[in-house]
Amino acid sequence: MTSTHTGNRVAEIAFHTPSRPCADIEVSLPGQETPSFRALLPERVTGCPYKGFFHTEPVTWHQGDDGAWLGAISFEGFGRIEISLVPHSYYVEIVWTLENRSTNPLPRTVLDFCFGVNNGGGDWANRAFLPQSQGVRAADGAYWHDQVAYEGTFVHSAGHWVNEPQAQLDASILVVANEAKDRFAFQMWDKPIVSTWVNDANACMHLRPTLSETLDVGEQVTIRGCMGISIVGLEQLWHLYQNISRSFP
Repeated sequence: MTSTHTGNRVAEIAFHTPSRPCADIEVSLPGQETPSFRALLPERVTGCPYKGFFHTEPVTWHQGDDGAWLGAISFEGFGRIEISLVPHSYYVEIVWTLENRSTNPLPRTVLDFCFGVNNGGGDWANRAFLPQSQGVRAADGAYWHDQVAYEGTFVHSAGHWVNEPQAQLDASILVVANEAKDRFAFQMWDKPIVSTWVNDANACMHLRPTLSETLDVGEQVTIRGCMGISIVGLEQLWHLYQNISRSFP
């Protein structure tokens, strides 16, 4: 399954398991490595009664007239989740909504979104970030962490971009630049972040935004974000973040 936009070239979205589509996608960006990145949307949802990891649960997807992918999944005693994926030239715009369909308010809900530049040590790797990949998960993870992310991780703190992943964030954005500093992998959200994490066991990075502190019966809450790879740099990403974000608490 891929996007079918015409006109300007945009990202193509494929589902990681075509026979059982789920919240696990592979994205190919025009003019870049194919596939460019993998995204788990998300890997975990606190309080949600799924089995295993959230991204492995089957999602019912259909494609809208504008080329966006629209997915939905319901969990008995919890709620209904809707996901919208809109491909753009260097990123995918993501809108993720939870409706409380339980009989009680839902407590604090945190999402754990994963962005990776390989197939978990499988059959592909983005060689702009992993130039010598042999498809080995542990080796890719070590290279990503030690050779790429150590000097290439950027967050926004105290009004500036800093290479300090554990700094106090003033924007919900995480960027990892490749060694050549000509590719900038990123994810960003319009909700406050609980934690960041750059994996050393696989070539991926995580952001954990708080979806809601509490959600009453029948109410719904939405988070909006973007994942992609810029060839321009941090200034472009800051402009994009300002477009999608609300005031940061």
